[in-house]
Amino acid sequence: MTGASNVKLLPPPKWLLEGFTDPTIERLCDYARANVAHATAPLQAEIEALRAEAIEWRGLFDMAKARADKAEARAERLAEALRLIAAPMRPDGTWNRDREACRQIARDALRDHDQEGE
Repeated sequence: MTGASNVKLLPPPKWLLEGFTDPTIERLCDYARANVAHATAPLQAEIEALRAEAIEWRGLFDMAKARADKAEARAERLAEALRLIAAPMRPDGTWNRDREACRQIARDALRDHDQEGE
């Protein structure tokens, strides 16, 4: 939060300073700085609260993205298993995979899916 002593004020108009001494002008400037600090304090607090909230939302976003990435990878592994199982028949009428190999691929993919879903 910005302190009152850090607030840079515009120079006061000359007509306002007529008849005042330097110590009085400095007291007027201190008073103006205090007013600026008082008026901006709630805004500074709100900015800090919004920054904290943004950090919290970023953490939630990162967790959701990690879960989505994991689910996408799992879906891709399942799709790859299905592509292997669904391979077309060879021109000679035989299949690219035997029944046991298809069962093993499907079982492994489902096992991985079930473990990652826990």
